[in-house]
Amino acid sequence: MSEITFHVVRAGTPDIHSHLSRLAEAFVSVHDGDADYSDMLDGIHSGEVSVYHLTGDGVDLTLAGEIVDDAYFIWAVCGRGLRPAIAELSRRVSELGLSALTCGTGKPSAARLYRQALGAVTTHTDEHTNGQQTTWHRLEVVHG
Repeated sequence: MSEITFHVVRAGTPDIHSHLSRLAEAFVSVHDGDADYSDMLDGIHSGEVSVYHLTGDGVDLTLAGEIVDDAYFIWAVCGRGLRPAIAELSRRVSELGLSALTCGTGKPSAARLYRQALGAVTTHTDEHTNGQQTTWHRLEVVHG
């Protein structure tokens, strides 16, 4: 497999809007998705949340995330090549001395992918009044 490159996408980057539109897809059909997307945008504008474009052989992803406590919290990820990208992100997170990758999703298909393909564990589930669920996941990273 070829190396995966992380390109920082800053507010002044010419294609920032295409990356933000791409990330918006992660919030479609999710409980309070509009509010969560708005919160992510606020974090991006304040500098707390970083946006990356990951590229490599079979990888073309946009990812937004931030460090929260001992973990790297993924706000949103959209594109192709998730498995190799998460493997590389896990390596980099480990090098920072963090313990895990974390994320939440309201999409059952994404929750299955996190558990089955990536090996993340579901830490808890939020039940919403409209019947939707948000599942929260944690993937421990290997130090070494």
